[in-house]
Amino acid sequence: MPIESGRSGRSGRSGRSGRSGRSGRSGRADFEIAGDAHHAGSYSSIGVSDALITAREGMVDTEVIDGSKGKKSTLSEAKRFLRLSELERSVVVLSELNEGITILPDQVGGAGAATSVKVLSKTEDAGKETTSPVFEVIKPGLADFQRDVSLVGTYTDLRRDRLQEIHIQIEDIYTFFGAATPLHPGTYTWTLEMLAAAVEFATMVVQRIKLSLGAPRPELFSPLMQPIIQTPSHGSFPSGHSTQAFTVATMLAALRGGAKPDAVPNIDDQFFKIATRIAVNRTVAGVHYPSDSAAGAALGVSIARLILNRLTSSKASASGFKFDGTNYVFETTDGDRLSRDFHLGELEEMFNGSDSAMSALGDYTAYPAHNFSMLWSKAQEEWSGVWG
Repeated sequence: MPIESGRSGRSGRSGRSGRSGRSGRSGRADFEIAGDAHHAGSYSSIGVSDALITAREGMVDTEVIDGSKGKKSTLSEAKRFLRLSELERSVVVLSELNEGITILPDQVGGAGAATSVKVLSKTEDAGKETTSPVFEVIKPGLADFQRDVSLVGTYTDLRRDRLQEIHIQIEDIYTFFGAATPLHPGTYTWTLEMLAAAVEFATMVVQRIKLSLGAPRPELFSPLMQPIIQTPSHGSFPSGHSTQAFTVATMLAALRGGAKPDAVPNIDDQFFKIATRIAVNRTVAGVHYPSDSAAGAALGVSIARLILNRLTSSKASASGFKFDGTNYVFETTDGDRLSRDFHLGELEEMFNGSDSAMSALGDYTAYPAHNFSMLWSKAQEEWSGVWG
């Protein structure tokens, strides 16, 4: 997925969360997102500041500035949060979502890369700190990547058919979800802001995991791969696009049908079909293996579940999962380990317990996310009026 959490120019949030973040919202662009940087009716500039100086000098003479009319704040923190600019709210929410979350690789420092990474949640109850796993991922071995390069190569025949999709999805995944459900930026402002917060949190988690695991991209194994887009500088596993897309799909599915964070992804759900196509398109482009997409999908669903389980005023409990990339293979009756593709049916099997690549880790608890819950409530209000 996009993953260059940069804020390049901030135009429509296009550098955010791997760029697939808010770039579909360029209609609001700088003016509404820049927060305190711009004025009520125009962009901030030296010219505007000079005009304000001139206007004041023409109206204010030697009057003394009187501060006696000040009052103490009477607003609740929730109301103050809603009065912030969108950019400022995003910073507050991202900080909140990171509270109590730790990324723990099995190897830190030194030469080489980690083979597994845990996402841990910390909570405190009656003065006692508890740490439990939300997600654990094990990287496929070198032999697995070497074997799967050939499978990636079989996708090259789809490149011309999916070229425009692939390029648009470098910057924007929301437009594709918006084709299946109302997401007009003027009507579903809070929904898009809520999704962007969830995606940015997911991006931070997956980027930390990628850095620790250092998985090689397909093009490193063969000069015949020749990806049709620029291969990102970060590692291949898990797929960031897949992580982001399945985070969005899970959040939208919960928003549409009520928050059911532990439901198994439904292969007939259009949101998950869209997420799967976005993930697979990265394999078509030549920058990801199917196992990257599977791990990213499992991570994205797990991150969305974590967020949804924090929509409460008290500590919530949910189930964690472990994805083992070394088991993401098709094993024959003769014991041969063959490359395994990725499609939505594979994800459903992983979450319903019928797949050796995925196993339950037990329940975990997490701190409530009060500010994100405000965004969620606002999004629910928008969806309650979907029929006008």
